[in-house]
Amino acid sequence: MWLEPLPDVSIESVFAQFLMDSSQLICLVEFSQHVEGELQVDLLMSGELITSAKASTQLRGEARVPLTIEDPLLWSPDSPYLYDLHLTLITASGQRDIATSYCGLREISTEGGTFKLNNEKLYIRGILDQGYFPKGWYTAISDDDYKKDIELTLAMGFNCVRKHQKAEDPRYLYWADKMGLLVWSEMPSGRIFSTELIQALTNEWQNLVKRDRGHPSIITWVPFNESWGVWNQAERPEQRAFVEGIVGLTHALDKSRPVVGNDGWEFSAGDLWTLHVYEENTNLGSRLSELAKDPGSYVNIGEGGLGQRVGALPGSNIANLPILLTECGGIGYGQHGDNDFAYGEIPSSEVELEQRIEAAINVIYDAQDLQGFVWTQLTDVQQEINGLLYFDRRPKIPIKSLKKIFEHHTD
Repeated sequence: MWLEPLPDVSIESVFAQFLMDSSQLICLVEFSQHVEGELQVDLLMSGELITSAKASTQLRGEARVPLTIEDPLLWSPDSPYLYDLHLTLITASGQRDIATSYCGLREISTEGGTFKLNNEKLYIRGILDQGYFPKGWYTAISDDDYKKDIELTLAMGFNCVRKHQKAEDPRYLYWADKMGLLVWSEMPSGRIFSTELIQALTNEWQNLVKRDRGHPSIITWVPFNESWGVWNQAERPEQRAFVEGIVGLTHALDKSRPVVGNDGWEFSAGDLWTLHVYEENTNLGSRLSELAKDPGSYVNIGEGGLGQRVGALPGSNIANLPILLTECGGIGYGQHGDNDFAYGEIPSSEVELEQRIEAAINVIYDAQDLQGFVWTQLTDVQQEINGLLYFDRRPKIPIKSLKKIFEHHTD
């Protein structure tokens, strides 16, 4: 926490979007209030000025400044290069505000059913992470805790983390930007559909997107998960309209990233078709083919009640959307109490655990239509014992073994 003196009008945020075809960086800069003056944006590389541009603010609360970049260094997990941004606002009355930030030059697309980063096909090897920490619980005790989790995630062969039901601390996102870890950003869900939920989620989601859209590591927005809070959207049009409205609102705030309207099932609107299937011992390829032929069929055919949900709602269109398995695995190991939870039988040894994980991953990689997966999950959390790591971050099987399992199909 710090105190910072500010002029009457100050720079509040910057969101930079890179367009590969034109090699342009579009900087959207927000101010604390409407202002008349001039904004200058400087792009620096290793401390040296690369290019700059100016724009008149014209009594507006934001300014859009395009910069053309020659020979851009693109941001990717293999090369997470970050440029520095220097912003200078001079108002008509002569007041000056200076702010510094950074950006990564990268572009995401989903044309033709393929997830692409910088026009190259990207296979998502993701891990679900609820972001709990020893001692601090939902808050890390130190910056090193965030870095350690990212290091462990990358060391196990994953290129992406799905932050589950948590608006993660910007410090985590900073290190993900620096270290090249892709992030799915997800809104914590409501439980009961109501006017209050509509208002609260809409306001909080807008604030979250605006706060974090400057991070190049974030590649997907997820406002809803498994129909939580909109349990009856298949029967109640107002709930479906809410989901579709939030998808549209997200696109309006940020057109540079795909949006997953409702992760897991009951697709209605969005840019990716994402499914949650934990049947690792079934023919996953056949199951996905059946869903593609009939999106209105059940995702989890063995479950009843709330767990029995269709892949897509009537009238929705999943044609040419990338398909991802965004919850899978969930194999548990260890024992903590009478309420321990995992998917399937608990392996009797570390050897069996490794064999079960490898068998499940082989099935997932054999599913030709998939553009990626998200494994459940990074660490044990309370009664959930299906982490690859114990809650104190000790691996259940060697890190090198996990890396070989999760990465070897992409060699």
